[in-house]
Amino acid sequence: MGLRVSKHPGGGLTIEGDLDASVVRYTQEVAEYAQRLSEVDERTREAPLEMVEEELEKLRASTGSASLRASKARS
Repeated sequence: MGLRVSKHPGGGLTIEGDLDASVVRYTQEVAEYAQRLSEVDERTREAPLEMVEEELEKLRASTGSASLRASKARS
């Protein structure tokens, strides 16, 4: 991913960028994970710690978050 910003003497800006398609996919996955994490938070706000940990483990297993960490480590 790259971004180039140029400021012109008159105060105008030119912005150019390159975005790899895998970044867009990764961004979508992160947004979906964040949404589901928020849902877990709402369900377990008053719950005992054990229940919170169980819900988080279910979320990690269902989203393949381990594979997200592995793919990030490779890049």
